[in-house]
Amino acid sequence: MSRPTSKSICYVLSYRAPNYIRTTSLLAALQSIPELILYPAINKHKGPIRYLETLAHVLWIRFRWNPDIYFVGFRGHEIFLIIYPFIYNKTIIFDEFVSPYDSYVTERKTVHTNSITAKILYRLEHWILHHSDHITFETISNQTYYSQIFHLNQNQTTTIHLGVDTTLFKVKPKKIKNPNFRIFFYGTFLPLHGIKQIYQAASKLQSNPEINFTIIGSGSNPDINIYIDKFKELPNVSYHAWVELEKLPDYVNQAHLCLGGPYGNTPQSQRLITGKTLQFIAMAKPVIIGKSQETDIFTQKKSALLIEQGSDKQLIQMILWAYNNQPKLASIGHNAKLVYDKHFSNQKISDSLKLLINNIKS
Repeated sequence: MSRPTSKSICYVLSYRAPNYIRTTSLLAALQSIPELILYPAINKHKGPIRYLETLAHVLWIRFRWNPDIYFVGFRGHEIFLIIYPFIYNKTIIFDEFVSPYDSYVTERKTVHTNSITAKILYRLEHWILHHSDHITFETISNQTYYSQIFHLNQNQTTTIHLGVDTTLFKVKPKKIKNPNFRIFFYGTFLPLHGIKQIYQAASKLQSNPEINFTIIGSGSNPDINIYIDKFKELPNVSYHAWVELEKLPDYVNQAHLCLGGPYGNTPQSQRLITGKTLQFIAMAKPVIIGKSQETDIFTQKKSALLIEQGSDKQLIQMILWAYNNQPKLASIGHNAKLVYDKHFSNQKISDSLKLLINNIKS
């Protein structure tokens, strides 16, 4: 593949989680592109001051180095409105990793479809996308879906898959200390994750003392967070509200089986493969994955354990299959790693970005 010829790009981020996986994977890929000069304009503070912090970075880079391209990373909708007057005459790439309109109106239903708030959200997001030169998406399904919703030109859209920080999530020597069959899940307890299904599985499997769960996470949805207390009551569950990112690979490595989800059977869950799933398969771990429009790259009981979303019955059945077929799990994990290398590796993401940048006229 040909290389981009001496271009400069400013990666813009103003998000409460500046080290979020989407950011780290895109930055790693951009840094790996030869002859591409990268100027990060990324916040360090997490409160509202982060917008002023990022704006100051953008202005300094704009007038000091005048880069050719501005890549507005996830979640960039707010900062886009702030910095646009200063970069409108430059090439803008916008990462539509998650749509606020889709999240609040369709997925979480916290904003009614016909409300004034929903209409404002839609028009603002539509304006942002139509004032960007190129738009990137996590999956082909999202690219198609959002293009239809916001009436986007397909020639201006590109799929850049979610990646993994392979300095952390990499294959390691097995360190399973627990003699019991350990199942691992972590997440932010979003509706798409299917926390109810995970709880139902853990609850019904507590009769088998050899099957244990490690659950890490919490969220902002009261209807889902009720399961935190329920997890704490189960004798077969070890629950932690939070652990440092650097410690997560150790938990993964000590598990016999990982729960990648999504199991929630929500609209968004039909169009993605979760970031945690990619982290697990990058470490060659066997994973139970909820079927979606994106999971046909996996082969049942060869590279993944696939179930229908929304079914705690199927989740229980697959956990029991894994428990009763433990000698097969290493091979499933190995084949999962091959899927990761083929579709989601940092090199694949870098190649996709190279192609996108190469097609941008100087």
